[in-house]
Amino acid sequence: MIVRVEREREMGMWGLLLALVSGFIPYIGAILSIVGFILVLMALHCIGDKFNDGRPFRNYLIGAVFNVVGLIVLVIFVLGAVGLTSLHESSTFHGEGVQMVTPGENAEFIENGDEASLGLILLGAFTMLVFIALGAYFKSRAWAVMYEITGVKEFNDASTWMKWGAVTLIVIVGAILLLIGRIMAILAFSKMPKEIETGQAEGPVLVAY
Repeated sequence: MIVRVEREREMGMWGLLLALVSGFIPYIGAILSIVGFILVLMALHCIGDKFNDGRPFRNYLIGAVFNVVGLIVLVIFVLGAVGLTSLHESSTFHGEGVQMVTPGENAEFIENGDEASLGLILLGAFTMLVFIALGAYFKSRAWAVMYEITGVKEFNDASTWMKWGAVTLIVIVGAILLLIGRIMAILAFSKMPKEIETGQAEGPVLVAY
């Protein structure tokens, strides 16, 4: 059976492109990112309906949820660090109560507070990286299934880059691999044919899900 996917190809390609460039555009970058995200979800949902396979949509959505949760966790930790710093700069504890201090007094106490605040921020950043890595892993699963459905090799390449990016995200190279994976996913959508025959995949997916 022949299935037309021209509209889904355009939505997926432009959605991923908007999401990629949104980080470099001030003021309206967040709006472009949301629009791009919605377009990609629509593309994957429509493809899933046409091929009776909801895995691409489901995996990509789970990956996005992990990314959002990671960002929220970071914001919470940063706010906690700011609050802790403010507390240490304005007061010092002595047994039964709180005594106000002037700037320059009790420097050691304030320094300890700054160290605790920095620790909170670092812990938040590490937690965010863990969630981003999990999100990238699920997105890699989405692209692997898209290769299985469409036979477009670049989807499998995107899956591989995203997977290794998730594994190595703790170091700088991981972020570079994730960027390459996102670019490969854009190329994959651009190379999708307008029509796909059911079961057209050219070869086995490297990682089966």
